[in-house]
Amino acid sequence: MDSFETECRHLIDGLVRELVALIGEVAGDELTRARAARAAAERAAAPRVSARLARALERAEERRRLATERRAAAVALRPKKSRRTKAATGSTTLTSELVAEDVKSEPTPPPLFVHKRSRDGSIQKLERNVNDDAPPPAV
Repeated sequence: MDSFETECRHLIDGLVRELVALIGEVAGDELTRARAARAAAERAAAPRVSARLARALERAEERRRLATERRAAAVALRPKKSRRTKAATGSTTLTSELVAEDVKSEPTPPPLFVHKRSRDGSIQKLERNVNDDAPPPAV
């Protein structure tokens, strides 16, 4: 190889290096521009929420979270009811502790009718004595 061919190869190699560097810069700029366009599109697609609405949403979420915690605590505090098995007692009955506990914990509902109307139109007030042996109203 003579000096002319060697110089041509050096020039071509230098030109190729410059082209590769230029392509890298252009590709980097295009990538940056594409990322910026994508971020702008995502921001435009996201619903815009005012600061006031954002605070209201946060308060609502907090209320929901507290309500679920209260429900979980109420479920955890509920006593577990168990029934005696037929093999243990001969019949299926609630234990006396559970019956007493149920009576204490569940209030009786108000009576459906508090007065009685006779045929002549007069109203007679109904009163239930506590000592009556009448069964409690069905729930």
